[in-house]
Amino acid sequence: MSYTLLIIGICLATYILELIWGQFVYYIAFNPAYALNMPWQFITSLFAHGSFMHLFINMYVLFFFGTKLENWVGSSNFLKVFFISGVVGNIAHLVYSSFLGYPIISMGASGAVCGILGALTILEPDMKIMLFPIPIPINLSTAMVLFVIFEIACILFSILPTIGHDAHLGGLFAGLLIGKMLEKKYKNQYYIYSS
Repeated sequence: MSYTLLIIGICLATYILELIWGQFVYYIAFNPAYALNMPWQFITSLFAHGSFMHLFINMYVLFFFGTKLENWVGSSNFLKVFFISGVVGNIAHLVYSSFLGYPIISMGASGAVCGILGALTILEPDMKIMLFPIPIPINLSTAMVLFVIFEIACILFSILPTIGHDAHLGGLFAGLLIGKMLEKKYKNQYYIYSS
């Protein structure tokens, strides 16, 4: 059973429920103001998305990189990366919202997906990927460095302020740490990726 596909299915079903019942999102999206009263939002917000494009991008990346990570390190470790990174991303968002002085509602699997990319960066740093708008393949490790610089710049200069850059960074660094813990066992294993 592919847990990557299961998560994608849950995200799709959740988005349909959001469209049918608009109030549903207020119970499952992460609201820092209700972090103690509605702690389930640390998890449920990972399956909620604010728009079809938001959902599509996250699921597209999750399908390719999540499948790769799950096939490599197993479903149990994949789930650990996904959920721990997602929760840490929400914690980072909680801290950042506290710093700003007002709560910002957030949702999406982006933090968890960034965690998957972080783990893969440790396990296979030379993996070639395409990073928009760079027209040539680059190493995943290089792409992640550029990504971190971009995310920090977005926070410092309020670029694309409706995007959860704080959650992205929190999830990414959680994934990097988990990747380091998995590295000794999995990095040097012969790996065949099959889609």
